[in-house]
Amino acid sequence: MAVNSASESVAEKTLAELIQLLWGSEIRDDVFQRWNQGFVFSEDEPTALLQHDGGPCAVIAPVQAFLLKNLLFSTASNENWRQITGPERDRVLVQSMADILQLVSPNMGPIIVVYSSGLLSSADCVVPQEGPASGSQVPDGLSQARETKDASEMPSISRRTSSEPGTQDLSSSPKRQRFSHESFHLKLRCINCCKDSKGLCVEIQKYLHVFCGDHGVLQFLYSILLTKGLEQVKREMADLGEALIDPTHGHGSQSLINLLITGKAVPHVWDNEMEISGLKLQGITCKSNIGFLTLLEHFRYCEVGWHLKNPIYPIWLLGSETHLTILFSQDKTLVGEESTEQFARRMFGGFDKEGRGFITVDSLEPLMKLLNLVSVPEYVKIVAQKLDPEQLGVITLNSFLEEFYANEKHRQETVQTFTVYHYNGLPRSSPNNKVQYAEANCAIMEMPEVQMISDFSQIKSCLLTKWPTIELTWKNDLIPSLN
Repeated sequence: MAVNSASESVAEKTLAELIQLLWGSEIRDDVFQRWNQGFVFSEDEPTALLQHDGGPCAVIAPVQAFLLKNLLFSTASNENWRQITGPERDRVLVQSMADILQLVSPNMGPIIVVYSSGLLSSADCVVPQEGPASGSQVPDGLSQARETKDASEMPSISRRTSSEPGTQDLSSSPKRQRFSHESFHLKLRCINCCKDSKGLCVEIQKYLHVFCGDHGVLQFLYSILLTKGLEQVKREMADLGEALIDPTHGHGSQSLINLLITGKAVPHVWDNEMEISGLKLQGITCKSNIGFLTLLEHFRYCEVGWHLKNPIYPIWLLGSETHLTILFSQDKTLVGEESTEQFARRMFGGFDKEGRGFITVDSLEPLMKLLNLVSVPEYVKIVAQKLDPEQLGVITLNSFLEEFYANEKHRQETVQTFTVYHYNGLPRSSPNNKVQYAEANCAIMEMPEVQMISDFSQIKSCLLTKWPTIELTWKNDLIPSLN
């Protein structure tokens, strides 16, 4: 991107490329309006962000996930994490936004994009000098008007409460102004920030009222893309025929989701690199702070790799066909290092694509090779006869683990119990239209020979892709929605 210092200009061509990458060749007004909101907190759950319409969950949910990480696992974490409000909540939100900006481009100084309407000083603004790119179906570009009012004079979001005359609490207000995408793009400004976390947080705090006001989510998204670098995003996406936001329905792509939780805009969720029909397709190369599970894996449309299923913190984005929600826990043992028995179970699953709990006898030898077990044909034949005495041609998971990993298997607890919470930012998908965390007591049972499933809810189906024997009891019997 053509921004090297606070005094240099941003070419209108950059804006055109950004819009093409994010929205496609045309911006539909109804889709743009659904993304027109700021970071707003629920009145019923002080640390939960609201989502007004479908679409911006691709940004709101990752920010919420990092916010939960900082609430639950930072050195300054608070036992009353659900009741934090005011300046302390502002601080955590600012830190979460800074975490994502630093994640996408750890070696470059972040760029903050804000919509300027008399809020920035001329020294803060980077204005264009070049003309629009030829043939571009985007607005004429960034306005060349200089603004005069310094944003540091604006009150912070914590001080702007509904009790003060003439002010509005941006953290909980559902009211939004309607902006055309032309008007929005005409007044964008870029502010270069220092790389260190403290300095970046100072800059974000300075403009927090902007991010929490109308179109704040889009401003943060534009900040992420310009900080990452448009060319780098394109290289990681590989498929440039797909916009980051679906031009018809307004949903964020998997590349956009992955960018916000892993720092890489790769379009796949499997581990590492996979070769398909001669094409090398990049997946997730390491564990990230936030994980990802999807209902689509339950339907066999994809397979989420170990890295996303086992993040650094017990916080997972949950994907349905159209929406993102969050499952999280305070129990860090849920994301501990993988044991040899768990690794064997995962490798076994690679040959059991249908999740039936057994593999064919023909798969036994390659499985044993993969696990570095003795795999000479004579020994494999003896093992097959022992594990399949009736010669049915199948090897069950339990019999395989019992044969090779019995000692470790028996050291583990029969039942692991823990508490989880679920977040859905859409009021219309929440009981009584109130966005609040749903709570459940969970148990992971020993894998039975034959598994009977009585709970067919979407969230249970999604969680089974990580915990095949999980049982959940939701508080007040209110099963949360993934949509």
